[in-house]
Amino acid sequence: RALDPARSRVTAVGTCTACLVHLSASGSLTALNLGDSGFRLLRPSRVSPPHRLAVTLRSREQQHRFNCPFQLGVGSGDSAADGAVYSGVVRAGDLLLLVTDGVTDNLSERQICEALAGPLARGEPARSLAAALAASAHEASLQPGRSSPFAAAAQNAGLSHSGGKPDDVTVLCVRVLDGS
Repeated sequence: RALDPARSRVTAVGTCTACLVHLSASGSLTALNLGDSGFRLLRPSRVSPPHRLAVTLRSREQQHRFNCPFQLGVGSGDSAADGAVYSGVVRAGDLLLLVTDGVTDNLSERQICEALAGPLARGEPARSLAAALAASAHEASLQPGRSSPFAAAAQNAGLSHSGGKPDDVTVLCVRVLDGS
């Protein structure tokens, strides 16, 4: 509801994707995602190794066609109503990541979890986890011969692309703490 009134007041030319997440004090998560930015809810393993992460909830990218995501803005026919709504439950120890496509185009979910394992094992704060993931995604984006999610998607669309995809890389990491 908050996006459409704000969108109607925009006069500058440009578009953007949107990912909004609400966490309640009781641990419920509600999210709206529009486009190819998104979120991942990661949960640490309760068995050995303790810092292994698994994706328990994720947003899916929305595209009109390959590399043409849903977007809000002047000249776009998309609206917040086109976004996908998600719900779930968080618990202490979870990590919530909000990321731009510069992360998900260049790193698989396994690679995202691996990039966070070291800083997480060292007990680093959420800010450091976000920085480590952003650095991994940026480095991967500059490697011309590597396999990447973007290259695989291009191939599925009948296009030729190898390596990473240089793009904006933004990461917000929220560490869910015990509410007591």
